[in-house]
Amino acid sequence: MTRAVIGLDIGTQGTKGALFTEAGDRLAVGFEPSRLHRPDAVNVEEDPERQLASVCRVIRACVRQARVGTPSIAAIAMSDQMAGLIGVGRDGRKVTPYDSWLDMRCAPYIGRMARKAGDAVRDRTGCPPSFNHGPKILWWKRERPWVYRSIRGFVQPAGYAAMRLCGLDGSGAFLDRTYLHFSGFAANRRGRWDPSLCRLFGLDPSKLPRIVDSTDVVGELCRGMVERCGIRAGVPVVAGCGGTAASFMSCGATREGVCVDVAGTESVFAVTTSDFRPDLGHRMIG
Repeated sequence: MTRAVIGLDIGTQGTKGALFTEAGDRLAVGFEPSRLHRPDAVNVEEDPERQLASVCRVIRACVRQARVGTPSIAAIAMSDQMAGLIGVGRDGRKVTPYDSWLDMRCAPYIGRMARKAGDAVRDRTGCPPSFNHGPKILWWKRERPWVYRSIRGFVQPAGYAAMRLCGLDGSGAFLDRTYLHFSGFAANRRGRWDPSLCRLFGLDPSKLPRIVDSTDVVGELCRGMVERCGIRAGVPVVAGCGGTAASFMSCGATREGVCVDVAGTESVFAVTTSDFRPDLGHRMIG
């Protein structure tokens, strides 16, 4: 039986998946469009459970399409859109919708973070406050305090899907290091949360997820997901990384000095470095 791995991306346009042999031969691909909810001109949300369902359906479709019969799945890993977030409760289930990176309701908190500690946030995380995790977390804290109190951890779509695939509760909430620049509260150089930034904005650090490496196994496919995914229980689920980080690796930006220009749903221009270098001088890169 052919051993294979499944890679998925929960993108803004939809969930993509591909099945590869361990030698790198592609056996199947799958795609399901996303469904954005736009209740007004500012809010953009998605249903995390629908994102999970799309992951399960794409996995099942890839396994069915495989050109080698039913392959033995060795691992699953996911990437996603990086700047939005989902609040999960103690049971590991969503208590907020996916607050998309396209959602602009947190705009006032971008200004507040920037005025109060913009340089510190840029220096420690590598990125200024923007439509990313920090201001979004503060929006939920200030504007929906009754929801915020029920949140055990903030995660991204791939993290939520991985937690559900593995049957993890809220204590299993995680975030891969490639997202730390968007976090608003990380000491990126040290790969951990920054207590002084948390204190400055009155954020309870216990609501932040554990920080893991992209290659860490976060759990195994639980029996409750076997039928939905069409694969056996016990398949390792790997943390994976953010979609932009994954795209950089796929285009060969794996050494210092490579320029990458991304023209996608969001435009990104970046230059690779061998170490952490926040742009405090020109404030252009970040």
